[in-house]
Amino acid sequence: MAEAGRLRLRVLPYGVGAHALLESLLTIMSFEDAAPMAYVEGFVTGNLMSDPALVSTCQTAYALALSDALSQQESIALVRAAAEEHVHGQQ
Repeated sequence: MAEAGRLRLRVLPYGVGAHALLESLLTIMSFEDAAPMAYVEGFVTGNLMSDPALVSTCQTAYALALSDALSQQESIALVRAAAEEHVHGQQ
């Protein structure tokens, strides 16, 4: 799907170390007719945020993590290599 342009795939390598998104899942939602929102999900909780200050904090954390991530092409190559390694390890 990433190769076809249907999604953006950016891998954040383990070697980057600790970052703000390490312990949660973050979804930032943008709308044509409403302010952006953020959804943060942890181990046993989820929180939908509409407060502009909190959403801005989430957007900043996402941007910082993205700046350390591999490019889309590098990410695709890494995922492909891991998949091939897994297949060869299964034989």
